[in-house]
This record gives sequence, structure tokens and C-alpha cells, in this order.
Amino acid sequence: MRAVLLCPPVILLLAALPRLASGMALEATFPVPAYMNVDRTLPLKTYRATAQVLAGAAEADGEAQIARSRAAYLSGEVGPKIIAMADNGVSHAPSSAAGWTLLAALRTPVDRVRAAGAMAVAFELAPHDYYLAAWRARTAAHLWADLPADARESAARQVRLLWSDRKLRRQIRSILAVPGGPGLVTYAMKDDLDGLRALNRMVARERLGLPAAK
Repeated sequence: MRAVLLCPPVILLLAALPRLASGMALEATFPVPAYMNVDRTLPLKTYRATAQVLAGAAEADGEAQIARSRAAYLSGEVGPKIIAMADNGVSHAPSSAAGWTLLAALRTPVDRVRAAGAMAVAFELAPHDYYLAAWRARTAAHLWADLPADARESAARQVRLLWSDRKLRRQIRSILAVPGGPGLVTYAMKDDLDGLRALNRMVARERLGLPAAK
């Protein structure tokens, strides 16, 4: 009878252990996952250390596995292993727009069709997410020729989203720096010629080392 009574608590404890391990891993890497979520650049060694710590997270913890694979990707890792890692994360957290964006970025060099599909899902899940806007626009710029029309419009919306907030406008510079980025920005702002001219002036001032215009 005692053994029977002990079974439910033991089962609950065993089920909770993987979540406890994930929580401890995420806690140990704080605030790096938060910085990645807001597109803040960190040293490569920080990304490598974060990926190593998050390797101790539960395989079924989708968010932790997405953070792990993103940290590994930002540290410079590429190839099937990291794609499989991100796939596993998204399979357990299918509503993660960041996870689908990561899959799009990872698959771009090897399978542009699937990468474009992942990019479209990322836009559908969180079309107005400020934190993901610059990263998604950069990823979409690489895939521009393969994106369906609605995904292209969503990519353009990311640029306009950033431009609409003065605090976020500087992030457009990171989009302009990638292949396809200038074309995407021009397309996004084709109906706002005053805004496009203002953006060109902002970029020119920054290149010359001049203070931002008030």
C-alpha cells in the first residue's frame, strides 16, 4: 500500500526533472537569451558558452532548444546538426516565430524552398513583433527571389515597422548591410519617398560620423 501511495509523487517528480534541468540551464545563461530576442550583438564566446550550457536542457523543451540552436548559429556553427537541433525545438514549440525564423536562416544555404516556407510561417505567427522585425527582414532579404508575394509584403512591413519608431530606425542599417537588403528597404518604402530620403540622409550622416539629425 505504501508503495502504491508513493507512485504518484515519484512519477510527478520524474516528469518534473527535465523541466527543472531546462529551467536551471536557462537561468544559468540569463540574460543572453533575452539579448538574443532583442537582436543585441554579443561576443562569439558568449554565444558558444550559452549553447554549451543549454545542451543540458530537456530535448522536449522547445524554447530552450531554439535558444540553444540560435546561440550555436550566432557563434558560427552551421550544417545538418544545428538544423536538426532547430527542427527539434520548433517541433516542440511550433508557435515560436523566432524558431521558424531561425529555421529559415539555417536552411537558406541548403534548401531555399523550405527556407522560404519557414519564413512565411514566421511572418504569419507574429506579423507585428518589433523585436523580430530586423532579424526577419534580414533573413527575408536573402530569400527575396523565393518568397511568395504575401511573405514579401510581410517582409516590407517589418521595415516600415522599424521606420515608424524613431528608437528603432537605426536597426534598418543592419538590413541594408546584407545581400538583398537595400532592395527590400527600397521596396518597403516606395510609397514614402520623404521617408526614403530621410533614411538616406540618416545613413549618410552615420557614415560621415555626424550626429543624428534632431
